[in-house]
Amino acid sequence: MSLMQTITQIKTKGFSLIELLIVVVILGLTSSFGIPAFSGWIANAQTRTFAEVLQNNIRLTQAEAVRSGRQVQFFLTAGTPTLAASTSTSGKNWGIQSMSLTSSSTPDTFVQGGSISAGNAMINIAASSGVLQFNSIGRLTTPAQSALIDISNANGDRPLRITVSAAGAIRMCDPSKLRADAPYGC
Repeated sequence: MSLMQTITQIKTKGFSLIELLIVVVILGLTSSFGIPAFSGWIANAQTRTFAEVLQNNIRLTQAEAVRSGRQVQFFLTAGTPTLAASTSTSGKNWGIQSMSLTSSSTPDTFVQGGSISAGNAMINIAASSGVLQFNSIGRLTTPAQSALIDISNANGDRPLRITVSAAGAIRMCDPSKLRADAPYGC
């Protein structure tokens, strides 16, 4: 084999700089179109996660009321969730507290609380009531009618709603859809 054949074989085995630049440009264009869609998907996933956490803790409140045979309250707050926390209809922190009976000397007790605001600065909450109170059979007593909690994300395009009926049914739905048209509609 001559020296020229060896050089030709070596030359055909690699990528040229132009080929590499073309691949990089194509990847850059593809990702520039995909990143906004991916960001929207992440925002919608954060909204769903936040809504699921709230829904699960409302269900936990209801279960605690049935288990303990007492009035138990779920509340939203903008501050630290404690027994004496002030409620808010737009708070990103939540708490659960067991209420004392009127004829009992047992004081109100803080069951648990949490914050979902870390890393979710773009999440917005709009609740019809900052307090949801359940009685010992799991029915909503405060507010007297059904309650709504709307959850949205400034970067997302899919808001969600948690509804709590007076009978105690807790459901997550999409407020942009009608229940007659879609099973996940409100």
